[in-house]
Amino acid sequence: MPGSAPAPARGAAECGPERIQARIDGSGHQTSLLLSTSAAAPGIWWLAAPALALALGGCIDWDSLSTNFTTGSGGGDQGGSATGGSTTGGGGASGGSGPYCASLSPTPTLCNDFDDVGPLVDWSTAIDPPGGSVDVDESVSRSAPASLRAQIPAGGDQFFSATITHAAGVTASEIVLGMDLRIEQGNDEPTLVGAVRFAWDPECGVGIEIIDGGARAVHWEDTTSTPFSFGELGPPDTWSRVELRYVATAPSTISLSIDGIPVYENVAAPSCEPAQPDLAVGINYTPPNTGWIVNIDNLFFDAL
Repeated sequence: MPGSAPAPARGAAECGPERIQARIDGSGHQTSLLLSTSAAAPGIWWLAAPALALALGGCIDWDSLSTNFTTGSGGGDQGGSATGGSTTGGGGASGGSGPYCASLSPTPTLCNDFDDVGPLVDWSTAIDPPGGSVDVDESVSRSAPASLRAQIPAGGDQFFSATITHAAGVTASEIVLGMDLRIEQGNDEPTLVGAVRFAWDPECGVGIEIIDGGARAVHWEDTTSTPFSFGELGPPDTWSRVELRYVATAPSTISLSIDGIPVYENVAAPSCEPAQPDLAVGINYTPPNTGWIVNIDNLFFDAL
């Protein structure tokens, strides 16, 4: 549960350079993703990069990814108060209220409420290694009838990923990423549920990272990761609306809200060069020996 002791440090035998090297080729590009052929786009097989950015140097610095919540100003890795936790909405559509994406004006760069016929036809699927799953789930939704369900198994000694990916197709110096999020099974090991890559070489991106009961923003650039403070999500098996806003050019800032309540606003953040970003949503390379089941609905992404 949130507020428990930080995750224990991992030994080099578990996550040393040889384990990371198994996932990259000689040029530093990941090669092991299994991509579907539908709407395959250049550069979308980058999904291990956020985890690698946290892991380069031999092992993820698990102590720097503390799962302890902080309250009041000045807490956390970066940023201020950690607030939120209401389950009253804050951007997502309530169950049965009609199609979320069709209600938006103006239309964002990408939107998916997973309710239309073939909601994943324009997206590529990335599952690595085999064993996880990501698919439309008609049993649970924030806006009926369906949501996206991503699941990875517990146990083993590998990083797992189960995501859908899409290229924005437009140049952006600012992005907004929002989603309704429900955690069915989680733990205190941080994992990305939404990742936006601006560049590959060197890697530069931002994302939404979660633990069981909490969400935060994170920025990564090449071998450096900058995590921000956690905000509190709603109770287990309930929906929370999480929104990330990032201004990539100097003076770069990052903001995070949960259910419409700011966790932090316009906090100074590292920059990324404007580019045509790629989006990955689901479970992005959670650490070994952990299992996750999450549902995502009413996905909103705007590249500005």
